[in-house]
Amino acid sequence: MAKAKSATISKLAQAMIPREMLTWSTAAIMMAALEGGLAGVIVKNIFAEQASPIWVNLAVAMVVGAPAFANILSFVFASLGHGRDKVKIMRYSMVGASLGLLLMATAAIDSTGLIVFTFGLILARVFWAGVVTLRASVWRMNFSREVRGKITSRLMTASSLVMAISSALIGFWLNDHPLAFRWIYPLAAVVGLVIAWVYRKTRIRGGHRLRKDENQSSSEQTGGRLSAMLVILRRDSAFRRYMMAMMLFGSGNLMLMAPLIVVINEHFDLPRLQQILILSSIPLLMVALSLTSWAKLIDGKHILEYRAIHSWSFVLALGSFALAAISGNPLGFWIGAVIMGIAYGGAVLGWNLGHNDYSDNTDSALYMGIHVTLTGIRGMIMPTVGVLVYQWLNSINPALGPKALLLPFGLVVSGALLFVILAWQHRKHQS
Repeated sequence: MAKAKSATISKLAQAMIPREMLTWSTAAIMMAALEGGLAGVIVKNIFAEQASPIWVNLAVAMVVGAPAFANILSFVFASLGHGRDKVKIMRYSMVGASLGLLLMATAAIDSTGLIVFTFGLILARVFWAGVVTLRASVWRMNFSREVRGKITSRLMTASSLVMAISSALIGFWLNDHPLAFRWIYPLAAVVGLVIAWVYRKTRIRGGHRLRKDENQSSSEQTGGRLSAMLVILRRDSAFRRYMMAMMLFGSGNLMLMAPLIVVINEHFDLPRLQQILILSSIPLLMVALSLTSWAKLIDGKHILEYRAIHSWSFVLALGSFALAAISGNPLGFWIGAVIMGIAYGGAVLGWNLGHNDYSDNTDSALYMGIHVTLTGIRGMIMPTVGVLVYQWLNSINPALGPKALLLPFGLVVSGALLFVILAWQHRKHQS
């Protein structure tokens, strides 16, 4: 009976994959336009003369950090989805992201336009955070743990490949036509509306039972309220330690991109297209190429064991970027872009699946909400800290500015070491 049941579930999951593949591959076109590296290059190059350098650089930090700090509101979407039709709320969120994209296209080339462009991107990212938060619950219900990593890697591989190609094409377009963003973002908004329409027929296996279980769950687990998240963090010490390690490790990763964009733009004479290739297209391409290998590693492993291995790829990437910036040799940026993409490939799986090692079906969205909300706090603070450290060092001596990249590198090394320790403690506890 068990084998028959397993085969049935496999067939059901298989039937759901085509729509998921179509949705997230198409969504990747839209997300390429919102990708932090690309949007940061647009801000730095188009609005550089429209405001003082510190405000432009802080806008770069906000644009780069937006994907993360928008997630600080993920508990709102977790609450909205608790006991309700998660697919419907995801569709509304997709439409909201499209509205943010349209706002970005209207930005004038002046200081006010800088604010409008930045706000539009943040708005789009806030709504997309709702999609990501609830998507984790859909995947958990529709795909069993044994195949979840493989299926997620297939979906994310296709998505990353489309994003890489779209990002490169946008880079070529912007290289010759800096104001092409007025066409790029409305087109991306149309894509958002299309995927909202396509996703309307998606069904959650056991969705009725899930909504019933969520509505009958205890008051301390109800919805995604901040109080419920704090209860889980107090009660689940293992998950709390995992989140502490992610806070240290993720702070370094989220701190990197904003000062990296500024350093490349201000200290290296690289064309706009090369900046986009290094900061966006190449990493996205490597995500697509590396996901399958990471999926083989994560399946069957606890997230702590996985992170203890995966985290060192980020150490190599950030080390390469820091070395290139300090030595003045741009070759290190290209090497770092390749390694960073490989690291991101592993991070995609850890991001979507890691919380499942601590949660069950009824509180999966809430655990994911905790994860992305804490990521949001990092995203709200760390890119700005990175830019301010760069501005401070650069004001003392321009030669010191690139050394700001040593701070995120140090944080990532510390986080990787902590993952190794936690993984060792987990194995010891299991044995």
